Order: sequence, then C-alpha cells, then structure tokens
Amino acid sequence: MRIKIIALVFIIISLCICTSWKNKIRYYKLILFLLSTVYILTVAWFTIIGRESLNTEYSLLPFESYIKILSVRWHGWGEYIFGSIAGNVLLFVPVGLIIGNISKIRHNYLISGVVGFIISLCIELTQYYFAIGTFEADDLINNIWGAVIGCSVSVVLIIKNRTPYKIIITLIPVIAFVVVIMAFCAVPIAKEIYRIYI
Repeated sequence: MRIKIIALVFIIISLCICTSWKNKIRYYKLILFLLSTVYILTVAWFTIIGRESLNTEYSLLPFESYIKILSVRWHGWGEYIFGSIAGNVLLFVPVGLIIGNISKIRHNYLISGVVGFIISLCIELTQYYFAIGTFEADDLINNIWGAVIGCSVSVVLIIKNRTPYKIIITLIPVIAFVVVIMAFCAVPIAKEIYRIYI
C-alpha cells in the first residue's frame, strides 16, 4: 500500500510541475506523454494486473463506505475505510491533471468527470468479471471526484493573474471533498477520543 501511495504522489507531483512549467519546458508534450504512459501502467498494475482472484462481489449503494465509517471504531476499520476512500480519489487525480493539460477549454470539470467515470467503470467491470475485486458504486464516485479535483488543480496551476478569489472558486471540488470526508471521519474520531479519555 505504501509503494502505491508513493508512486501516485510521485506521478501527481511530476504532472503538477509539468503543468506549471508548461510554457518553459522544451519537450513538454513528450514529457506529458511519458508521464501519462507511466500513470496508465501504474493504474493497470494496481487495479487489474497485480491483483489475485477473489470472490465476485458488488455494492451498488452510493456513499456506503462514507456511511459505514460512522458506525465503526476509528482505529482499525475507520482508518482502513478512510484510506480506501482517499486512495480511490488520489488514484484519479492524474486523470484530471492530464485532461487539464491537453484540453484547450479551461474548467473542464465535466469532461474530467466523464472520462474518470468511463475509465473507472471499465476497471470496476473488469475486476468484477475476472473476480479480482468488488464492483463498488463508491469507487466510481471517488474516482470521478479525484478526476475533477485533478482538473481543478491543473486549472489553478495554469491560470494567469491568480487572485485568492479565483483560486478558491477553482478549488471548490477539493474543498468540498475535504469538508465531506472530515465531516464523516469526525464522528468515529470523536467517539475514539471520548472512549479513551473520558
């Protein structure tokens, strides 16, 4: 798990640097192509190739993991569910960064979301068909959210005349995710603190 996070963070940082230095990098398109290829191979390895066979399962209830996090203890299942949600969001941030780089129209949240949905759906169906993972509605939601977050970060890095207002408006998907995940995590964390100290 730690290797997956390190690999994703490296790809995300590289794409952010590539985006912010877009006009200064001589072989920008080649570097973007190479980073995109590395990202696609990394996602394929994490989600399909590097997995072992499991039972075929599915969960179609939206936000089930968010609801579940409210009823479990933070240490153990709560941390695991949070890691799964954050990991699925993080996994698709590069999709939005790449779309923000190659698209001529800025603020392409819709395109990023649609592309994120299509890629995520293909991954989930493949996992279900080959019994190498659970088909989850939450994975689709989190992957779409990650793609939109990546696009908003890309726009912030490209935008000229950055004002605090423009940055805040552009980063609404990021702010919304942080608020939602913190709201859900606050309950099990508060229960854990209450159990230990009170």
